[in-house]
Amino acid sequence: MPALRCHAESDAVQEQGCGALRNLCVGSDSAGVASRRARAAGAGAIEAAVAAVARGARRSVVRGAEPLQLQALAALNNLAWEGADDADDSARRGLAVGAGALEAVCSCLGAARGAAAVQENGCWALGTLCAGDGAEAAAHRERAVAAGALRAVVAALEAHRDETGVQHRGCLALQRVCDGDDDGAGPRAQAACAAGAAEAVVAALEALGARSDAVAVQGCAAICSICFGDDSGVDARCARVEAAGAVAVVVAAMCAHPSSGGVQGNGCAALANVCAGYDAASAGRRARDAAAGALEAAAAAGDAAGMGPTALRALCGDDAELRRRAIAAGAAPVSFEVP
Repeated sequence: MPALRCHAESDAVQEQGCGALRNLCVGSDSAGVASRRARAAGAGAIEAAVAAVARGARRSVVRGAEPLQLQALAALNNLAWEGADDADDSARRGLAVGAGALEAVCSCLGAARGAAAVQENGCWALGTLCAGDGAEAAAHRERAVAAGALRAVVAALEAHRDETGVQHRGCLALQRVCDGDDDGAGPRAQAACAAGAAEAVVAALEALGARSDAVAVQGCAAICSICFGDDSGVDARCARVEAAGAVAVVVAAMCAHPSSGGVQGNGCAALANVCAGYDAASAGRRARDAAAGALEAAAAAGDAAGMGPTALRALCGDDAELRRRAIAAGAAPVSFEVP
Protein backbone atom coordinates (compact mmCIF):
# COMPACT_ATOMS: atom_id res chain seq x y z
CA MET A 1 0.00 0.00 0.00
CA PRO A 2 2.77 2.55 0.69
CA ALA A 3 4.09 1.99 -2.85
CA LEU A 4 0.69 2.69 -4.40
CA ARG A 5 0.27 5.83 -2.33
CA CYS A 6 3.82 7.12 -2.91
CA HIS A 7 3.81 6.45 -6.65
CA ALA A 8 0.29 7.53 -7.56
CA GLU A 9 1.52 8.95 -10.90
CA SER A 10 3.37 5.84 -12.02
CA ASP A 11 1.35 3.64 -14.34
CA ALA A 12 3.77 0.74 -13.83
CA VAL A 13 3.58 0.85 -10.04
CA GLN A 14 -0.21 1.21 -10.08
CA GLU A 15 -0.58 -1.66 -12.54
CA GLN A 16 1.68 -4.03 -10.61
CA GLY A 17 0.28 -3.01 -7.25
CA CYS A 18 -3.29 -3.57 -8.38
CA GLY A 19 -2.24 -6.90 -9.88
CA ALA A 20 -0.93 -7.93 -6.48
CA LEU A 21 -4.18 -6.86 -4.81
CA ARG A 22 -6.20 -8.74 -7.41
CA ASN A 23 -4.28 -11.95 -6.72
CA LEU A 24 -4.37 -11.46 -2.97
CA CYS A 25 -8.15 -11.16 -2.94
CA VAL A 26 -9.07 -14.28 -4.88
CA GLY A 27 -8.79 -18.00 -4.21
CA SER A 28 -10.61 -21.21 -3.37
CA ASP A 29 -10.10 -20.84 0.39
CA SER A 30 -13.23 -18.79 1.04
CA ALA A 31 -12.53 -18.04 4.69
CA GLY A 32 -8.93 -17.09 3.91
CA VAL A 33 -9.96 -14.90 1.00
CA ALA A 34 -12.51 -13.10 3.18
CA SER A 35 -9.82 -12.46 5.79
CA ARG A 36 -7.36 -11.16 3.20
CA ARG A 37 -9.96 -8.87 1.67
CA ALA A 38 -10.83 -7.47 5.08
CA ARG A 39 -7.17 -6.86 5.91
CA ALA A 40 -6.51 -5.25 2.54
CA ALA A 41 -9.53 -2.98 2.94
CA GLY A 42 -8.35 -1.98 6.38
CA ALA A 43 -5.01 -0.96 4.91
CA GLY A 44 -6.62 1.35 2.35
CA ALA A 45 -6.61 -0.99 -0.65
CA ILE A 46 -10.11 -0.09 -1.78
CA GLU A 47 -9.38 3.62 -1.99
CA ALA A 48 -6.13 2.85 -3.81
CA ALA A 49 -7.92 0.62 -6.33
CA VAL A 50 -10.58 3.28 -6.97
CA ALA A 51 -7.85 5.87 -7.53
CA ALA A 52 -6.10 3.52 -9.95
CA VAL A 53 -9.33 2.94 -11.92
CA ALA A 54 -9.80 6.71 -12.15
CA ARG A 55 -6.21 7.09 -13.32
CA GLY A 56 -6.77 4.38 -15.91
CA ALA A 57 -9.72 6.37 -17.27
CA ARG A 58 -7.60 9.52 -17.51
CA ARG A 59 -4.73 7.64 -19.16
CA SER A 60 -6.87 6.00 -21.83
CA VAL A 61 -5.35 8.19 -24.56
CA VAL A 62 -1.87 6.94 -23.67
CA ARG A 63 -0.55 3.97 -25.60
CA GLY A 64 -0.35 0.92 -23.35
CA ALA A 65 -2.84 2.12 -20.72
CA GLU A 66 -5.04 -0.98 -21.03
CA PRO A 67 -2.98 -3.15 -18.60
CA LEU A 68 -3.42 -0.54 -15.86
CA GLN A 69 -7.15 -0.36 -16.50
CA LEU A 70 -7.52 -4.14 -16.42
CA GLN A 71 -5.55 -4.65 -13.22
CA ALA A 72 -7.24 -1.76 -11.42
CA LEU A 73 -10.75 -2.94 -12.33
CA ALA A 74 -9.92 -6.54 -11.40
CA ALA A 75 -8.50 -5.45 -8.04
CA LEU A 76 -11.56 -3.36 -7.28
CA ASN A 77 -13.88 -6.20 -8.27
CA ASN A 78 -12.09 -8.75 -6.10
CA LEU A 79 -11.93 -6.40 -3.11
CA ALA A 80 -15.68 -5.69 -3.28
CA TRP A 81 -16.73 -9.25 -4.19
CA GLU A 82 -19.95 -10.64 -2.75
CA GLY A 83 -19.11 -13.89 -1.00
CA ALA A 84 -21.44 -16.35 0.69
CA ASP A 85 -18.96 -16.80 3.57
CA ASP A 86 -18.00 -13.14 3.79
CA ALA A 87 -19.91 -11.11 6.35
CA ASP A 88 -18.03 -7.91 5.52
CA ASP A 89 -18.63 -7.78 1.77
CA SER A 90 -21.47 -5.27 2.08
CA ALA A 91 -19.29 -2.93 4.13
CA ARG A 92 -16.49 -3.13 1.56
CA ARG A 93 -18.89 -2.34 -1.28
CA GLY A 94 -20.13 0.64 0.69
CA LEU A 95 -16.55 1.81 1.23
CA ALA A 96 -15.81 1.46 -2.49
CA VAL A 97 -18.94 3.31 -3.56
CA GLY A 98 -18.26 6.02 -1.01
CA ALA A 99 -14.78 6.44 -2.48
CA GLY A 100 -16.25 7.07 -5.94
CA ALA A 101 -15.90 3.59 -7.44
CA LEU A 102 -19.06 3.72 -9.54
CA GLU A 103 -18.12 7.02 -11.13
CA ALA A 104 -14.55 5.83 -11.74
CA VAL A 105 -15.68 2.59 -13.38
CA CYS A 106 -18.18 4.37 -15.63
CA SER A 107 -15.46 6.82 -16.68
CA CYS A 108 -13.13 3.95 -17.48
CA LEU A 109 -15.80 2.22 -19.56
CA GLY A 110 -16.40 5.39 -21.52
CA ALA A 111 -12.71 6.03 -22.06
CA ALA A 112 -11.82 2.52 -23.25
CA ARG A 113 -14.81 1.68 -25.41
CA GLY A 114 -12.83 -0.35 -27.92
CA ALA A 115 -11.05 -2.58 -25.40
CA ALA A 116 -13.21 -5.67 -24.90
CA ALA A 117 -11.31 -6.90 -21.83
CA VAL A 118 -11.69 -3.52 -20.12
CA GLN A 119 -15.39 -3.46 -20.95
CA GLU A 120 -15.85 -6.95 -19.51
CA ASN A 121 -14.00 -6.13 -16.29
CA GLY A 122 -15.77 -2.80 -15.95
CA CYS A 123 -19.21 -4.37 -16.34
CA TRP A 124 -18.18 -7.07 -13.89
CA ALA A 125 -17.13 -4.45 -11.34
CA LEU A 126 -20.44 -2.60 -11.73
CA GLY A 127 -22.32 -5.84 -11.14
CA THR A 128 -20.31 -6.50 -8.00
CA LEU A 129 -20.73 -2.98 -6.63
CA CYS A 130 -24.51 -3.14 -7.16
CA ALA A 131 -24.95 -6.57 -5.54
CA GLY A 132 -26.79 -7.20 -2.31
CA ASP A 133 -30.12 -6.45 -0.71
CA GLY A 134 -31.62 -3.68 1.34
CA ALA A 135 -31.52 0.08 1.37
CA GLU A 136 -27.76 0.42 0.95
CA ALA A 137 -27.72 -1.75 -2.16
CA ALA A 138 -30.64 0.24 -3.58
CA ALA A 139 -28.71 3.46 -2.94
CA HIS A 140 -25.71 2.03 -4.79
CA ARG A 141 -27.94 1.22 -7.76
CA GLU A 142 -29.36 4.72 -7.79
CA ARG A 143 -25.86 6.17 -7.71
CA ALA A 144 -24.82 3.86 -10.56
CA VAL A 145 -27.66 5.20 -12.72
CA ALA A 146 -26.67 8.77 -11.87
CA ALA A 147 -23.07 7.96 -12.83
CA GLY A 148 -24.15 6.81 -16.30
CA ALA A 149 -23.81 3.06 -15.74
CA LEU A 150 -26.78 2.06 -17.87
CA ARG A 151 -25.64 3.84 -21.01
CA ALA A 152 -22.06 2.72 -20.44
CA VAL A 153 -23.08 -0.95 -20.19
CA VAL A 154 -25.42 -0.79 -23.19
CA ALA A 155 -22.63 0.82 -25.20
CA ALA A 156 -20.28 -1.99 -24.16
CA LEU A 157 -22.80 -4.63 -25.24
CA GLU A 158 -23.35 -2.90 -28.58
CA ALA A 159 -19.64 -2.44 -29.27
CA HIS A 160 -18.66 -6.06 -28.55
CA ARG A 161 -21.49 -8.24 -29.83
CA ASP A 162 -19.32 -11.33 -30.32
CA GLU A 163 -17.41 -11.15 -27.03
CA THR A 164 -18.93 -13.69 -24.65
CA GLY A 165 -17.32 -12.12 -21.60
CA VAL A 166 -18.66 -8.66 -22.36
CA GLN A 167 -22.15 -9.97 -23.09
CA HIS A 168 -22.19 -12.09 -19.92
CA ARG A 169 -20.91 -9.36 -17.59
CA GLY A 170 -22.89 -6.63 -19.32
CA CYS A 171 -26.15 -8.52 -18.80
CA LEU A 172 -25.11 -9.15 -15.19
CA ALA A 173 -24.53 -5.43 -14.63
CA LEU A 174 -27.91 -4.49 -16.12
CA GLN A 175 -29.68 -7.10 -14.00
CA ARG A 176 -27.99 -5.88 -10.82
CA VAL A 177 -28.67 -2.18 -11.47
CA CYS A 178 -32.35 -2.86 -12.24
CA ASP A 179 -32.82 -5.33 -9.41
CA GLY A 180 -34.78 -4.72 -6.21
CA ASP A 181 -38.25 -4.06 -4.89
CA ASP A 182 -37.54 -0.55 -3.61
CA ASP A 183 -39.42 2.48 -4.93
CA GLY A 184 -36.59 3.29 -7.31
CA ALA A 185 -36.54 -0.10 -9.02
CA GLY A 186 -39.24 0.76 -11.55
CA PRO A 187 -37.64 4.09 -12.55
CA ARG A 188 -34.26 2.35 -12.88
CA ALA A 189 -35.79 -0.23 -15.21
CA GLN A 190 -37.42 2.61 -17.15
CA ALA A 191 -34.05 4.31 -17.47
CA ALA A 192 -32.53 1.04 -18.64
CA CYS A 193 -35.14 0.73 -21.39
CA ALA A 194 -34.57 4.33 -22.40
CA ALA A 195 -30.86 3.52 -22.71
CA GLY A 196 -31.61 0.60 -25.04
CA ALA A 197 -31.11 -2.21 -22.54
CA ALA A 198 -34.02 -4.33 -23.78
CA GLU A 199 -32.69 -4.45 -27.32
CA ALA A 200 -29.09 -4.97 -26.16
CA VAL A 201 -29.97 -7.93 -23.94
CA VAL A 202 -32.11 -9.54 -26.65
CA ALA A 203 -29.23 -9.12 -29.09
CA ALA A 204 -26.87 -10.78 -26.58
CA LEU A 205 -29.19 -13.76 -26.22
CA GLU A 206 -29.76 -13.97 -29.96
CA ALA A 207 -26.04 -13.98 -30.72
CA LEU A 208 -24.68 -16.09 -27.87
CA GLY A 209 -27.50 -17.43 -25.71
CA ALA A 210 -27.61 -20.82 -27.40
CA ARG A 211 -23.82 -21.25 -27.17
CA SER A 212 -23.08 -19.79 -23.75
CA ASP A 213 -24.78 -20.94 -20.57
CA ALA A 214 -23.42 -17.83 -18.80
CA VAL A 215 -24.91 -15.41 -21.33
CA ALA A 216 -28.20 -17.33 -21.29
CA VAL A 217 -28.41 -17.24 -17.48
CA GLN A 218 -27.62 -13.55 -17.14
CA GLY A 219 -29.54 -12.43 -20.23
CA CYS A 220 -32.72 -14.08 -18.95
CA ALA A 221 -32.08 -12.59 -15.50
CA ALA A 222 -31.71 -9.11 -16.99
CA ILE A 223 -35.03 -9.44 -18.84
CA CYS A 224 -36.65 -10.62 -15.62
CA SER A 225 -35.43 -7.54 -13.72
CA ILE A 226 -36.33 -5.07 -16.46
CA CYS A 227 -39.90 -6.43 -16.57
CA PHE A 228 -40.37 -6.70 -12.81
CA GLY A 229 -42.59 -4.38 -10.78
CA ASP A 230 -46.04 -2.96 -10.30
CA ASP A 231 -45.16 0.62 -11.22
CA SER A 232 -46.99 2.57 -13.91
CA GLY A 233 -44.33 1.87 -16.54
CA VAL A 234 -44.08 -1.90 -16.25
CA ASP A 235 -46.63 -2.66 -18.99
CA ALA A 236 -44.80 -0.44 -21.45
CA ARG A 237 -41.50 -2.10 -20.51
CA CYS A 238 -42.94 -5.55 -21.06
CA ALA A 239 -44.32 -4.46 -24.43
CA ARG A 240 -40.94 -3.06 -25.47
CA VAL A 241 -39.06 -6.16 -24.35
CA GLU A 242 -41.51 -8.39 -26.19
CA ALA A 243 -41.33 -6.23 -29.31
CA ALA A 244 -37.54 -6.56 -29.24
CA GLY A 245 -37.96 -10.34 -29.59
CA ALA A 246 -37.27 -11.36 -25.99
CA VAL A 247 -39.65 -14.32 -25.84
CA ALA A 248 -38.18 -16.07 -28.87
CA VAL A 249 -34.59 -15.73 -27.64
CA VAL A 250 -35.48 -16.82 -24.10
CA VAL A 251 -37.26 -19.88 -25.46
CA ALA A 252 -34.27 -20.62 -27.70
CA ALA A 253 -31.90 -20.36 -24.74
CA MET A 254 -34.07 -22.68 -22.65
CA CYS A 255 -34.20 -25.22 -25.47
CA ALA A 256 -30.42 -25.00 -25.95
CA HIS A 257 -29.65 -25.60 -22.26
CA PRO A 258 -32.24 -28.09 -21.03
CA SER A 259 -30.08 -29.35 -18.15
CA SER A 260 -29.06 -25.92 -16.84
CA GLY A 261 -31.08 -25.04 -13.75
CA GLY A 262 -29.95 -21.43 -14.02
CA VAL A 263 -31.16 -21.04 -17.60
CA GLN A 264 -34.43 -22.87 -16.95
CA GLY A 265 -35.19 -20.97 -13.75
CA ASN A 266 -34.24 -17.54 -15.07
CA GLY A 267 -35.90 -18.26 -18.40
CA CYS A 268 -39.17 -19.11 -16.67
CA ALA A 269 -38.87 -16.01 -14.50
CA ALA A 270 -38.30 -13.86 -17.59
CA LEU A 271 -41.30 -15.36 -19.38
CA ALA A 272 -43.47 -14.89 -16.30
CA ASN A 273 -42.59 -11.22 -15.97
CA VAL A 274 -42.91 -10.41 -19.67
CA CYS A 275 -46.35 -12.04 -19.83
CA ALA A 276 -47.73 -11.03 -16.44
CA GLY A 277 -50.50 -8.52 -16.04
CA TYR A 278 -54.07 -8.00 -17.02
CA ASP A 279 -53.74 -4.79 -18.98
CA ALA A 280 -55.51 -4.39 -22.29
CA ALA A 281 -52.55 -5.76 -24.24
CA SER A 282 -51.82 -8.78 -22.05
CA ALA A 283 -54.10 -11.19 -23.92
CA GLY A 284 -52.35 -10.43 -27.17
CA ARG A 285 -48.95 -10.88 -25.52
CA ARG A 286 -49.96 -14.29 -24.22
CA ALA A 287 -51.19 -15.43 -27.63
CA ARG A 288 -48.02 -14.25 -29.37
CA ASP A 289 -45.76 -15.75 -26.71
CA ALA A 290 -47.58 -19.07 -26.89
CA ALA A 291 -47.04 -19.06 -30.65
CA ALA A 292 -43.31 -18.49 -30.01
CA GLY A 293 -43.07 -21.72 -28.03
CA ALA A 294 -43.18 -20.27 -24.54
CA LEU A 295 -45.80 -22.74 -23.29
CA GLU A 296 -43.74 -25.72 -24.34
CA ALA A 297 -40.55 -24.27 -22.89
CA ALA A 298 -42.17 -23.56 -19.51
CA ALA A 299 -43.83 -26.97 -19.45
CA ALA A 300 -40.51 -28.68 -20.21
CA ALA A 301 -38.79 -26.70 -17.44
CA GLY A 302 -41.07 -28.29 -14.87
CA ASP A 303 -40.44 -26.79 -11.45
CA ALA A 304 -37.01 -25.35 -12.30
CA ALA A 305 -36.02 -22.98 -9.50
CA GLY A 306 -39.67 -22.93 -8.47
CA MET A 307 -40.49 -20.79 -11.51
CA GLY A 308 -42.03 -23.23 -14.00
CA PRO A 309 -45.59 -23.11 -12.61
CA THR A 310 -45.28 -19.34 -12.11
CA ALA A 311 -44.40 -18.92 -15.76
CA LEU A 312 -47.26 -21.18 -16.89
CA ARG A 313 -49.82 -19.24 -14.85
CA ALA A 314 -48.55 -15.95 -16.29
CA LEU A 315 -48.43 -17.32 -19.84
CA CYS A 316 -51.96 -18.71 -19.71
CA GLY A 317 -53.78 -16.30 -17.43
CA ASP A 318 -57.46 -17.21 -17.40
CA ASP A 319 -57.39 -18.53 -20.97
CA ALA A 320 -58.73 -22.11 -20.83
CA GLU A 321 -57.48 -22.93 -24.32
CA LEU A 322 -53.90 -21.89 -23.46
CA ARG A 323 -54.09 -24.02 -20.32
CA ARG A 324 -55.20 -27.00 -22.38
CA ARG A 325 -52.30 -26.44 -24.76
CA ALA A 326 -49.85 -26.21 -21.86
CA ILE A 327 -51.13 -29.45 -20.33
CA ALA A 328 -50.93 -31.13 -23.73
CA ALA A 329 -47.28 -29.97 -23.85
CA GLY A 330 -46.58 -31.73 -20.57
CA ALA A 331 -47.51 -29.22 -17.89
CA ALA A 332 -48.96 -30.71 -14.72
CA PRO A 333 -52.53 -29.52 -14.10
CA VAL A 334 -51.50 -28.65 -10.55
CA SER A 335 -49.25 -25.95 -12.04
CA PHE A 336 -52.29 -23.73 -12.46
CA GLU A 337 -53.32 -23.89 -8.82
CA VAL A 338 -52.45 -20.63 -7.08
CA PRO A 339 -50.26 -21.45 -4.08
